[in-house]
Amino acid sequence: MSEQKRYFKTVNIIFALGLIPLFTQYIIQIPYSLLKSSFTDFFEQNKFWTDFFLVNIIYILLYTSSILFLASFVFRKKPNKYFKSKKVCAFDKTAYVFIFLGSAMVLSFVWNLFQMFITAVTGKDVIGDYTQMLTIPQGFGQTVAYFFLVALLPAICEELVMRSVICGTLAEYNDKAAMFISALIFALFHYTIAQAPYAFALGLLFAFIYIKTRSFFIVLLLHFLNNLISAFFTVLTGHIDDFIITEMYIFTAFCAICGGICFLMLYIKKHKKDFKRNQLITGKEALKYSLMSPMLWITVVISVAYTLFINSLLL
Repeated sequence: MSEQKRYFKTVNIIFALGLIPLFTQYIIQIPYSLLKSSFTDFFEQNKFWTDFFLVNIIYILLYTSSILFLASFVFRKKPNKYFKSKKVCAFDKTAYVFIFLGSAMVLSFVWNLFQMFITAVTGKDVIGDYTQMLTIPQGFGQTVAYFFLVALLPAICEELVMRSVICGTLAEYNDKAAMFISALIFALFHYTIAQAPYAFALGLLFAFIYIKTRSFFIVLLLHFLNNLISAFFTVLTGHIDDFIITEMYIFTAFCAICGGICFLMLYIKKHKKDFKRNQLITGKEALKYSLMSPMLWITVVISVAYTLFINSLLL
């Protein structure tokens, strides 16, 4: 079998795996709805633990284990292979942290400005505010659980699926295709218009760094730090003055962006000869066979339809 045909087969499998998180939501909702209707009082009294914490943990672990098991079986790799991390020098680790966080802050700022512009032009919110779906923790126990669920667990599971399994598998054929497809699935996977473009841009960054380092630990760390910053400012909401939160966020963004610019210049100078790598198939071939994939279009159509449905609930 030619490399092009192998790639075509792999792309179809990858996009099929990309639908598993969506189907997992439906699988969980059936028993959850039955239990909630039977034990209404208990669920209402323990809303954080039942509606937010427990359901999300089951969802994340179920889709991650399913994808990991299926990928290991189909691609004939032991599950522990996806956790492997090559050694990265201290300078590169520091550079990746600052470059990523600085880029994430800039992307967040640009996307927020664009949303404000769209709202100003149309006179109404057409994108939706996904933050209304978030549950604000109360008390020490809920706060610890919130950081675990929002910052750590998604970072581990999403990097394992999106970068180690999806990006790592496709990068065996073509780096650019691996970056784009893993970022696309990562964006579709968030199921909200407000998050998808930002998630796509971050997905490209995660994929680039993963391909450069082949380190699961590095992308896990970056994802965790990004989630941690977001969760930290969410927890602060309602506890301290909004003006102070804004000042803290601006200071954090300023430090990250300045550090990112400095380390980016040093990183490019150090690695300017390391950016090219031999590819099994060309970028044009990867694009051609990706667009020919029926599972690509099925995944995109189903995910976009579900995203529009969720977005209609947020407006």
